[in-house]
Amino acid sequence: MANLIDYLHQLFPLTDAQHNVLSSTIQSRDYDAKTWIVKTGRPSAQVWFVEAGVAGQFCSMGDRTYCTGIILNNETVNTLFPNYSLQALDHTTVEFLPLALFSNLPYHLHCLQERQWLHTAAHLQLMHLRPIDRYRHLLEYKPQLIQQVSSTHLASYIGISLGSLSRLKGRL
Repeated sequence: MANLIDYLHQLFPLTDAQHNVLSSTIQSRDYDAKTWIVKTGRPSAQVWFVEAGVAGQFCSMGDRTYCTGIILNNETVNTLFPNYSLQALDHTTVEFLPLALFSNLPYHLHCLQERQWLHTAAHLQLMHLRPIDRYRHLLEYKPQLIQQVSSTHLASYIGISLGSLSRLKGRL
């Protein structure tokens, strides 16, 4: 199983000194299903890496909360604004590093932020499709997401009700 430092090595080269600093600072924590990793109202100052399990990223707007991302094994989340939260959807192991560590590594932080923005842009692009096409897209390109995530969170992620998702599954 990969860890955050292995993941960072894949994105960009790390010097031995950078590797040592990251290795001495990294922390790991296990979360039970339905446990909040980061609660709404608390901006995150960490780079989060889902080593095992599944986490959901949620955005609260007014009295509604929307699932804006599903983070599977070996994926990162690095920016959570105060109206965002992160929840373990299954038993989940996360590793994390303080964002401040990346202040001397602006290129590295930029790469992580770019990957997250690309993930967000892909989700927004998905939302322009009809619900049946969103579901087909996930079946084709992210079947592991459909297998690992509850129908409730999957429906929220693609922007439809649980009943509509059940009808979609019945049609396909």
